[in-house]
Amino acid sequence: AEGRLSAQYYVTKVLAESATIKEALPKILKAICTALQWDLGEIWVLNQQDCVLRCSEIWHIPSVEVSEFKKVTRQTSFAEGIGLPGRILKSAQPAWIADVVQDLNFPRASVAARDGLHGAFGFPILSGSEVLGTISFYSREIRQPDKDLLNMLLSIGSQIGLFIKRKRSEEKIASFVNILEETLNEIYIFDAKTLRFLEVNKGARLNLGYSLEELSCLTPLDLKPELTPESFMKIIEPLRVGKNKKIEFT
Repeated sequence: AEGRLSAQYYVTKVLAESATIKEALPKILKAICTALQWDLGEIWVLNQQDCVLRCSEIWHIPSVEVSEFKKVTRQTSFAEGIGLPGRILKSAQPAWIADVVQDLNFPRASVAARDGLHGAFGFPILSGSEVLGTISFYSREIRQPDKDLLNMLLSIGSQIGLFIKRKRSEEKIASFVNILEETLNEIYIFDAKTLRFLEVNKGARLNLGYSLEELSCLTPLDLKPELTPESFMKIIEPLRVGKNKKIEFT
């Protein structure tokens, strides 16, 4: 019970402190392995194009030698229903295997046996009902199912899923903003109510001769005093309905 609480606490802490998905994932594996005393953890991410899971992160305690298992894992992908990750993907539920070496639906059974891995469990990374990936853990011991642990992991899987969704959205926005900033076209984003500039890209700033800080206090009407709010809204009306139109501010 203490281990489960500790795992939940440290996962929450990692998600709160990590700036990126890449930074968070290995820390999550280490936190859960350490708190629950499992030897190896792996994270599988679902590729939306071909609908298969591929391993993105592996972490293990320093005292185990699992080089062959890690190598095969990096080279393997799982479709829905295949292997432990594929079973979790298909059911969107946690799963437990007492001994992977004896499991008929564990394609890495032979290499797991050579590296001394036996017990395993895993759970889905969820965003609502959507499965973004799976997380699996392995032990050198044969371990019987722990229902309380599996139920708790559903909550952790949802926490991680929300984090990944949020960070992916942030990355898309940052990429979009970077594209807007570097394009040679002039781009202006302003508040529809106050008409104040919210964002003006580099090309537009060079053309206008103002800094972004200076423009944040201005409106298009300040740049063209002959305009009124009504006449300006009339000019940009084609943009509001999706038509192309060039608007000059200088």
